[in-house]
This record gives sequence, structure tokens and C-alpha cells, in this order.
Amino acid sequence: MEGPDTPLGKNMLRAKSLADMIYAVLDQTKKRGGGKWIVRSREGVIDIVRAGGNSPVYWLRADESVQSVEEERSIEDLVTRVRIVGSADDEERAPVIATLDGRTEFGVLQELVTQSDSDSPAVAQQEAQDLLDERGDEKKTRKVTGPDLPFLRRGDKIRITAGTLDGYYLVAAVQHDARSRIMTLEVEEP
Repeated sequence: MEGPDTPLGKNMLRAKSLADMIYAVLDQTKKRGGGKWIVRSREGVIDIVRAGGNSPVYWLRADESVQSVEEERSIEDLVTRVRIVGSADDEERAPVIATLDGRTEFGVLQELVTQSDSDSPAVAQQEAQDLLDERGDEKKTRKVTGPDLPFLRRGDKIRITAGTLDGYYLVAAVQHDARSRIMTLEVEEP
């Protein structure tokens, strides 16, 4: 049994499903430098494994094992500026406390973070920075189609040399079609 060993503070996770609790703990672990962990099932048992921890690492090449490569880029969920606003005053105006800019070459796509009276400015600043880190770049969706490798699973590290892809990637999603013996992988950078 694997799993993260990053120490976390006590957390009350009431009124949440078991899956939501597991993902909340794994998200906290990632934020504290514990790496990325994947939840998957093996023979009816939940398994938590480190992303990219597989051996061997398979190499998919255009001349041998890749039929097609698709790459899409989207700025639909992009945030390039985060403004931290305080509590509303008597005139119901919330003062701007700070502004953080990200990549503004796509224009200004703004998100507001409210600093409550109980939050310190440092907490609000960190929340704004986390938002920029998470959504501050365009989203890339990469799909690779090729002959089925039934043992390839979500979270596995693979090497791809085909089309615009050349390097190591993590399998974000995999769809196996046993009838046609074809698989479709959605991959992301590690």
C-alpha cells in the first residue's frame, strides 16, 4: 500500500462523500509539496499511487505505435488578474486591497478574491496566488490514439514522440476499446 506521508493539520470533513474527503486530503498533500497522487481501483480495492511511479516507462512513437495526435488549447477558464477586495463599507463598496497580475498577453481576465475580517492579508494574497498558479495559463488537451496496451492506466508515465509531442507525459485518462484493439490516451505534462 502506497500513499502520501506528508503531515497535515487536523481537518473536519463533515457532510462530504468518502471520495471528496480522499481528494481533499490529496489536494492538501500536493499543495504542501507531497507530489501528485492518483486514486484508482485494482481488483476491487482502492489504490493510491504516486503519479508517474510506474516501471517500465513505455515509449510511443509515430513510426510504430501512434495512429493520431490531437492537441487543443483553450483559454476558457483562464485568469490573468486577481484582485483582493476587503469587506464592504457603509456605502457597500469593497475596497481593492491588492492586485496580482499573471500572463496578460491574452488580455485581462479578472477574478475577485474577498478578504474577510478573519483572514489576514497574507492568507488572501496566498489564495490569490494559488488561483493564478492553478488557472493562470492556457489549458492544453492532448489526445493520442494507438494500438491498445491494456496494462496502461491513469497516472502512468509514458514517453511520446509523435506530432507536436516529444517528451515524458502522465496518462490523465485512458479509454481501451477491446473490440477494435485501439486505445485513446489523454496526456498531461508531469
